[in-house]
Amino acid sequence: MIQLRGWTALLAGAAILLALLALAALAISGMVWVSQHLVWYAQAFAFAAFWLCALVFLPLSAFTRTRRAALYGFVLAAFVFGTCTWMLGLLSTYQSWGGLGVLIGLVLAFIGLVPLGMLAALFAGQWMMLMQLIAGVMLAWAARSMAMWLSAQMVRAEMDRHTRIIEGEIIARHD
Repeated sequence: MIQLRGWTALLAGAAILLALLALAALAISGMVWVSQHLVWYAQAFAFAAFWLCALVFLPLSAFTRTRRAALYGFVLAAFVFGTCTWMLGLLSTYQSWGGLGVLIGLVLAFIGLVPLGMLAALFAGQWMMLMQLIAGVMLAWAARSMAMWLSAQMVRAEMDRHTRIIEGEIIARHD
């Protein structure tokens, strides 16, 4: 293994740091570019997902046989809502605080861009963006919560079915 000493180690460390910063800048600019070009499609998908949840998946969740389809629909909708909200948070943060703000938001566990985007919109007086971010978080949370509730209902129904089968076998053996 090669050991670097003195100025060589310092220069190598500085070169690695600069390379990492350049890579982060490229990644951030790429994410911003993709988000700027795809956010309108993401919003359209989120709009469609909202109406699918309200008009299709919610009624499907009322029936035992169709709960699995509703569960998958709500999981997919939560993903769509979350992706759209993340893109809006990224763009709001970048617009107000630039690449450094986005980098700070990414360091805050990757989901830090949404709360940071809310703060950026609040400080910049972008009330519509703030409302969109709040609505996106609420929709993603609601869809995910509904999916979790449906999953629990399906597990409970399956456990009840197994219990009835086992009880029926025990009764059949004693008769």
